Amino acid sequence: MKEARIPKRALQWTPQGRRMVERPAVTWRSTIRKELIEMGMTCGEARAKAKDRLEWKSEVMSLCSTRSEKGKKKKF
Repeated sequence: MKEARIPKRALQWTPQGRRMVERPAVTWRSTIRKELIEMGMTCGEARAKAKDRLEWKSEVMSLCSTRSEKGKKKKF
């Protein structure tokens, strides 16, 4: 992706200044890092896999399926 494209600039942008008091300390970027750790990937590996849409989709779907399994309640 070219450096000037908006999606790339948005992914690499770091906001300046301080967060308002009532805002949560969790950021989008920290959430993505946490999910990549759950998937066993680094940011670089994720970028490389994201270039292949089918491979990236399978990675994301596997993450979604493990999350839905965690959220299911057992019925007795």
